[in-house]
Amino acid sequence: MQQFADGTAKTHVKKQNDIMQSFEAVEILNTLIINQLRSVADATALRDIQQKYWIGVQAHSQTIKSFLPVVLKAAPDALTELRESVHAIKGSSASIGLLRAVHIARHLENAPTSNIAGLLQALFKTLIMSKGPLNKALSEPRLNLPPANLNAANLNCEVAPLSYANARIR
Repeated sequence: MQQFADGTAKTHVKKQNDIMQSFEAVEILNTLIINQLRSVADATALRDIQQKYWIGVQAHSQTIKSFLPVVLKAAPDALTELRESVHAIKGSSASIGLLRAVHIARHLENAPTSNIAGLLQALFKTLIMSKGPLNKALSEPRLNLPPANLNAANLNCEVAPLSYANARIR
């Protein structure tokens, strides 16, 4: 405590380059999520899921790009908008299995303004390089995993079909 009070304490603060290199250690795809998607959706549904994901990412990316110059001038409202778009990309990336994108977005959500541009560059680079592997992984033959495996993997929802007209999610 005395060292902190004197200003002589040595602390290890990760530098921006250290953080960026740590992203490369994270797998691009989360195979558990990919297998869950492939086991519950047919090829057409998987194409639709992917298409909607990339359309959403494109929209949020445009929002981020439009607010970035204002954010770098320390405008709090613009920073909030940027972080909301990053949060949306993080959530949808988690749902579709893009593990590295989620990891970067998690850092980006609370990053100081000085780190935002570099982290955004890493996020966009990762999203671009993820498209091919994701498409390949989701286009592989459908898996037939038993329901017990799906429950253990925690899909976070259970569908209880009462009838086609009034199915509900519990």
